[in-house]
Amino acid sequence: EDGVRLHPKAPAMSLRVMLAGDAEGRLVGLKVRALVDLGGRPKDAEALVARIAEHMTGAYRVPHVEIEVQGVLTDNPSAGLVRGAGLTGGTFAVEGAIDQLAARLGVDPVTVRARSALRAGDAFGEGVLAEDPGVEDLLTALAPKVKAARAAGHKVGVALAVARQDGRAARVRLEPRDDGRVSLRVNVGEGGQGLHTALVAAVAAASNLSPDTFEVFADLGGPGAGDEVVLRAAAAAGALLKAKPHHAAEAEIGGDGAVRLNAVATLVTLDATGKVLAAESLGAAGPDAAPTLALGQLEGGLMWGLGAALVEELLCTDGLPDVRIRNMGLLKAPLTPPLSGVLVPKAGGPRALGEVASLAVAPAVAAALAQVEGKARTSLPMRDNEAAWGVGAKRPRGGPTTTPTAPTSA
Repeated sequence: EDGVRLHPKAPAMSLRVMLAGDAEGRLVGLKVRALVDLGGRPKDAEALVARIAEHMTGAYRVPHVEIEVQGVLTDNPSAGLVRGAGLTGGTFAVEGAIDQLAARLGVDPVTVRARSALRAGDAFGEGVLAEDPGVEDLLTALAPKVKAARAAGHKVGVALAVARQDGRAARVRLEPRDDGRVSLRVNVGEGGQGLHTALVAAVAAASNLSPDTFEVFADLGGPGAGDEVVLRAAAAAGALLKAKPHHAAEAEIGGDGAVRLNAVATLVTLDATGKVLAAESLGAAGPDAAPTLALGQLEGGLMWGLGAALVEELLCTDGLPDVRIRNMGLLKAPLTPPLSGVLVPKAGGPRALGEVASLAVAPAVAAALAQVEGKARTSLPMRDNEAAWGVGAKRPRGGPTTTPTAPTSA
């Protein structure tokens, strides 16, 4: 209960989005006004607001952008870089705007996304992408899955999400020990995202040693880099250890401030009543990614994303959160639909997908629901429908049920 009361929360926010595209569906302009509830004593307020603003264009190339993000102090619990690191709301709003734009233009939503997908050299935030994030590869892999789902008569929602990796330097040092094990020292701590497990997997793959050989110590100082840069350093150190098995190996990568992104595409299918049939996420993964870990992150992201989309909500009264688990609307595991992840190969180093895996789920659900209900969904969670009731949300006692309607023209 103390953790629920005191730990930083994902920020609540309201957004107004104006999106423009040409007749063929290429994005030409984006204007956003966002108001972010920072709570009473936010530790990372400046970083949170900056991160929200930087990622507002999502996975797309938009030549004309005007973004204003305003953080407001309130009596609510403090917000922080957790549960999607502030990007859930912006991704939901912009992806929803893209679906509405596609409907107005009469262009397939997948096509609209493909025509403005980010590539290496495109602007992102205040920088330029140092490498291809793999968005086009994801859409290419996604297209036949969308076609098959539509052919089966399902309602289909798709969405994209990206998240920037930290540009600070990563250091990894491997020290063989007399007991036959290897100390894996790194300048980044474990934040619950499975980073140290990923580090061991990357080093083991590069060095041809068993993962049980390594023991992780986060004692090389800090602050350290983002997950992806750390994994690149781990793979490089592992290769050095393989070349000289009984010598210490150290690699340092990053510190150049370069902009690199992780990218995910999510596909959600509903039946004619709106019940969730399945959800699948595709993640752009480098050749050194640990498949089991990366797939686990994709499936875990789907689980969290469905909860945030359909059932989860932390209620507050006079600034105090309701700590009763039964009132948080947690997703019920036995009712969870089939979830699956797919890794789409791309050039570059290993990918630590992390929380980006959860970001595209809610807008994909909303896009599919719009085809059932004939209206756009613009707020979270979306509890008043068959999709939510099917995964455990309380159905109104004796109340109305969702009646599918033909989509109206935008």
